[in-house]
Amino acid sequence: MTPRVLHLNWIPEPGRWPGVMAKLAQQARAARGLPLEFVVLTSGESGACDGLRLVPVAGGGLSGRLRRHRLIAGALPLADFTAVVFRYYTGFDCDFSSWPQATARFSEHHTIESAELADGGLRGWAQAGLERWRGPGYLRQVHGLVAVTGEILAYQQKRSPRLPGIVIGNGIEAGAIPVASARPAGGELHLVFASGRFDSWQGLDRLVAGLAIHPGPRVVLHLAGHGAGDVGETVAGQARIIRYGVLDQAGIDRLMDKAHLAVGPLAVHRKGLREACPLKSRDALARGIPLVFAHEDPDLPDGNPGWLRLPADETPIDIPSIVAFARRCASLQPGLSQELRGFAENKLAWAPRMRHLTEFALDVAHGRLRLR
Repeated sequence: MTPRVLHLNWIPEPGRWPGVMAKLAQQARAARGLPLEFVVLTSGESGACDGLRLVPVAGGGLSGRLRRHRLIAGALPLADFTAVVFRYYTGFDCDFSSWPQATARFSEHHTIESAELADGGLRGWAQAGLERWRGPGYLRQVHGLVAVTGEILAYQQKRSPRLPGIVIGNGIEAGAIPVASARPAGGELHLVFASGRFDSWQGLDRLVAGLAIHPGPRVVLHLAGHGAGDVGETVAGQARIIRYGVLDQAGIDRLMDKAHLAVGPLAVHRKGLREACPLKSRDALARGIPLVFAHEDPDLPDGNPGWLRLPADETPIDIPSIVAFARRCASLQPGLSQELRGFAENKLAWAPRMRHLTEFALDVAHGRLRLR
């Protein structure tokens, strides 16, 4: 059989997750020429674009989640693939009995699931307990692990110590991202914080708390995404906060043109993480926009003049340090923006990451990499 690897995602409503869908489309384009295919399972949408296929699957709600792997086996010819890489959500459904046993299975992890679930109140706490109970059983039925950071991989291998694993951090298709074309003039510092959803680990509250006690100069914070509050403008101390709600890609492009600095996650420690490699950070660098964030990023070591790592704690964000960083960045323009764009093109590209993923999956499937 010709080697084929399937990258599989279960996203019932793709329209609710534009950032994830854009990432998958970028990965699919980067995988051209590789024996790596991308499929998204949906509750009704179908179609194909740039190598990314949407396949509808009957069954939703709790019943669908509990029968997820049986539904997948009924919707796709899994026996035609040497390996399947499936994005892990929870271990609630760990029944792989309907999957072909000759096809190697890989679990892809983007977080420490139990910690993130526990941040969701009483219901989340109950789900986290179920995840801690069921997750190890799920992992006993896969052949390898994929994770976006070394920290996440180490956690998953602690749950299933014998599994081989690989770190495939988030990348970016810089050629699909426009370079920011303008910076607003005047004495105000413009920050853009965009997120698909402002969960607590985004740390928006830390930023707003810092702005409320900032003595000046004036700052304008632009917010785009679910959960940032009502659309409109408010005032916090010497800052204006402008909330746009959810924007389409064209709207995001226009908003990023206003940014002196982009803001990445500020509280991933709330979901038990020290490391992260957010898509929004890579998007900003591809646009040539300097960046602030509050976590370790394996691809963004300290010391580069184009990004600033803030403390990962519960204190209000120190706005004067961001203002000083913005002034240093301004003194290095326009060369700094060009350097950041080049960094994204040369160091964060998806193509080598997809090649490494494919090689790892096939090596494990063919026995060249074995259980530890």
